[in-house]
Amino acid sequence: MLKSSTESCKEEIENLFQGLNKSTYRLSLPMKQLLFDKLASLYVESIRHNRITFDCWERLIILLPLIIECLQDDNHLEDYQLPYHPSILTNDNQRQPLIDLFFFHLQRYFNDETIKCELVNKIMQSKLQNMRIKRPKSAAEIFKKLKDYFLLRLTALLLCQTDVSPDDQRIISRITLAIINTYLSVDRETIQLNQYLQIFLSTIISKRSWNFLFNLLKSDHIQRLNSQWATTLSHLLGMKQTIQNNKYLQLCHQIQFTLSTNNTSSIFPKLHQSYEQLKHILKNCVKENLDEQRWKNLSDWILLKQNMNPPDLNLKEIKVMSLLNIYYDYYCNNQLTSLNTLLEFIENTLELLPEELKVFRVILQPEQFMIGYPRGGNDNVEKNFLNSLFTINCQDEDELCIRHSLVNLMAMILMGGKQSFLWTFAFHPLTLQNTFGFGSTAHQVIQSNGVHYDCGCIITQNGDLMQFERTHASALNVPAVYVAYFSTFGALAWHLLLFNESVQNLHGPILATHAVADDTAVCRLAGNNDRTKVCHFVRARLLSTFNFLSIRSNQDDACILLNRCLEQMAFLTINHQQAENSWIKPIFHTLNDELKAEQAYQNQVFYFVHEKLIEYKAYVNQLNLQSQIQTNLQDFINQMPITIQFLHFKTELHNPIHSELPLKILRHVLDSMDFLKITKWIYNLSQFYLLLHQTYTQLIEQDEFHKITLEELYNRGQKHYNEPHQFQYYHRNNNYSLIIDKGIEAVNAYHNFTDGLIRPGACDQTQHFTKITRQTPIHYLVTTANYDEGDIVMRIL
Repeated sequence: MLKSSTESCKEEIENLFQGLNKSTYRLSLPMKQLLFDKLASLYVESIRHNRITFDCWERLIILLPLIIECLQDDNHLEDYQLPYHPSILTNDNQRQPLIDLFFFHLQRYFNDETIKCELVNKIMQSKLQNMRIKRPKSAAEIFKKLKDYFLLRLTALLLCQTDVSPDDQRIISRITLAIINTYLSVDRETIQLNQYLQIFLSTIISKRSWNFLFNLLKSDHIQRLNSQWATTLSHLLGMKQTIQNNKYLQLCHQIQFTLSTNNTSSIFPKLHQSYEQLKHILKNCVKENLDEQRWKNLSDWILLKQNMNPPDLNLKEIKVMSLLNIYYDYYCNNQLTSLNTLLEFIENTLELLPEELKVFRVILQPEQFMIGYPRGGNDNVEKNFLNSLFTINCQDEDELCIRHSLVNLMAMILMGGKQSFLWTFAFHPLTLQNTFGFGSTAHQVIQSNGVHYDCGCIITQNGDLMQFERTHASALNVPAVYVAYFSTFGALAWHLLLFNESVQNLHGPILATHAVADDTAVCRLAGNNDRTKVCHFVRARLLSTFNFLSIRSNQDDACILLNRCLEQMAFLTINHQQAENSWIKPIFHTLNDELKAEQAYQNQVFYFVHEKLIEYKAYVNQLNLQSQIQTNLQDFINQMPITIQFLHFKTELHNPIHSELPLKILRHVLDSMDFLKITKWIYNLSQFYLLLHQTYTQLIEQDEFHKITLEELYNRGQKHYNEPHQFQYYHRNNNYSLIIDKGIEAVNAYHNFTDGLIRPGACDQTQHFTKITRQTPIHYLVTTANYDEGDIVMRIL
């Protein structure tokens, strides 16, 4: 009723707000929050005064006087604390429910806001100037608490940004210095961080990581602002960079059994101790001066492990541990020259398969063996992002974590062996032809002249999985599909790095040439030659899936989740002979096998790890924490509530623990949102179809059917229906141009939605179709006796 009212509804909103502030108001907290959000938005809307939007701070300024007016008792406001953390909500703390709801409402809007210097500046300079507020003292108290909290949060988020212009950097420096001086004082005798430091530091760590905070405090930017403050804070937190890892390789980037001898919660518990031994032995071998005997201790250790009864390690496990140690300790630290004779030893000792040999050669001697590795002085070779990522001296911090996960992926593919479809993607992708591609929503076999693998693996710009067809619902869903696509496209990335013929194997047979060559702004095509384009195409899918995982929490959490999923997949592949793991196959010959595998992957790999993610994060954090203050701050972060969003609901909706609930229809509707959105074009397409087949059909002679364009037909219609004897059509004729424009828009929207694919085509096969303009021939659009050609409008309908 309030929403439909054209008159001011302030009094009604006030009454409802006063009710929400009463403890006797019998509604659950979520229902109260929902009601508050709707009423607050309604009030803001009522005073918009032709303004298009308000930013989150303007929303606060508008709503605060109304909130204060609705409070019945302001005696407790002086001691009131914002409910930003559970530690604030003590039993003896007198709450004001309405202000709590107001705070949560603002939090949601601030979380959705793009944080810019202008907004933070506005908040810093803002003062409460409304002299008509009934309780000015109470309003000032609440205003200050809100201003302090959001200033600290937003400044911390500004510091988390990495791509900052010089002008913005100067503004951020000024803001940061003011925040440090006003709120963040610290000295060496501090034993407990104040609430302002807790808010500020926890925001940075939650958004980025402990390592990011460590590097930020050491950065020239912060040191110039206040070196004493930064140094003191680093000392209090006990933050020291570990010697064995460089700044670009952190514990969260590694496979769990390589982190420590503690095998708690480990997927491969027996490998922890052995990896530590291997690491120590290899390090000592590197120091050995005698080349002929350099690897003797390593050889003896391998024989010892294999000759135990039963064997302590199998050869496959030794290969994988060796590969990971070489990468973590030598590749990432640019020390491969110290292993210059190790490749020969490995070839003679570890009984490598041809595929495994290629991998070890690429990791030990990338300049010689990696396909496309950038070599100095060769300016004629076009650079690509994938190969640049694997250069020894790469320092792109935001993307190196993707490289680490790619190496982890390959290690786990080798651990699982040939039974896994990931082995096929990495080493023998041509065998995927005429089979069903894992994770593809196309649900048709991969064909070079039909539907390619990538056609059914499209993630939209907002992170949704685009459903290729509706006949069979995809078993994989967001966010599990991000891990699945990172794995399959990551395996294809390895194929590009390992095989000379990789481009011809992928470009056309597996990946659609029209998609690889797409030069629209959305796809951001890079490069001129086929290799550069294919490498960029694959790398773009790795980057998007990883980024969509990261924005759900932060980059470190995404790495832990992804790497544990890779480990779990390898573990299940090793045990593929068990009935519950029979879904793991090199290729999928039937759609039923593919759907079964996708469902099992989502349940047994992704959700298995998702349910234990807190445990895995705690394991890594325990190894990172180096002081009691740091531990206390981590505990504070662990208890920090998150703002529940729709993506969290969708993640839980597909969790197998809810499989007994009758949620099938709800899941299907939510998974079909993109498809349902496209149905809005049905009316425009129908109007377009009727115009072509009824109104204009008499204007075309049979012999010109294949020549006349849509524009020519429209001009002919304009002339014909403007004649005096066609007066009854005159008023309609003015709408024909609009119908055509909307019809063109609808056809092209469907083209974007399906990535240029349409059914049925020749022999009922999916085929490509092109976007249309007014210059498109009519025969391409209308229904004819030839069902294999044209008829684009009706086929879309």
